[in-house]
Amino acid sequence: MSAKAQKRLQKALDRLDAAAHKLAKRAATGATGAPRGDRQRADYQKLREDYAALERVTETATARLDTTIARLKGALEG
Repeated sequence: MSAKAQKRLQKALDRLDAAAHKLAKRAATGATGAPRGDRQRADYQKLREDYAALERVTETATARLDTTIARLKGALEG
């Protein structure tokens, strides 16, 4: 994943984090029902876990691509 894409994804997650905190605050003050707030927190946590897993996959893919590109450059130059 490119640095630009990672920044955009991080910004989106930051916005999601802010929204989740806002919802949690509302749930704590009784503005929404507790079961709904609990479900939203669980959904948010699942999204964070999915993001972490995706980030690990993209880091692995990036490293493998960098290795392959280096090998191809070496083969073409050598």
